[in-house]
Amino acid sequence: MQQWTAIVPVKAAVDAKSRLINHSAAQRAALALAFAEDAINALTESPMIGRIIVVGADVSTGPRSGIEHFPDPGLGLNTAIDHASRKVDPAHPVLVMVADLPAVGTADIDTALLHASGHRRSIICDAAGTGTTALMRTGSTTLQPAFGPRSRAHHVASGAWDLSDLDVPGMRRDVDTEVDLWDALRLGVGPRTRLLLN
Repeated sequence: MQQWTAIVPVKAAVDAKSRLINHSAAQRAALALAFAEDAINALTESPMIGRIIVVGADVSTGPRSGIEHFPDPGLGLNTAIDHASRKVDPAHPVLVMVADLPAVGTADIDTALLHASGHRRSIICDAAGTGTTALMRTGSTTLQPAFGPRSRAHHVASGAWDLSDLDVPGMRRDVDTEVDLWDALRLGVGPRTRLLLN
């Protein structure tokens, strides 16, 4: 089984998660990093992931092997993702996963990658149904990241297969608002996020 390379873009903590209105700026910054750490931890536990590239903010991932940090070129999220993808052998499959997924579990990731293996490009949409939480490519297919407003529609229009029928709730639950955070807690968040919220 060929292992995947995961690319995780992580934004700087400045003004992070401004819509978590029940938390202070310092708490929001800490939560944003905790979300990323829990998401990356889920990736490290997947036997389908062989390499992890974190782009942007330096996330405390500890002495885990297979995690690399690349600086953000500062030209936007999609440029940062594209920049990192050039560091991957074109023959290797790539997963791009957003960092604000505190409830994502290894089972979610493995399920998504198993189904993505049958498509040249595919996506997992967010819980709202308009955004994208994961973009996957196999073989030498061009990645074509289009994260941002209405990214689900942009990705599908560019030919990505929408894996909308998969039961991967933690992989769909990105957190921007207090309601999102409540829903992530309902699903079960990772240890870093749980520690901050206890």
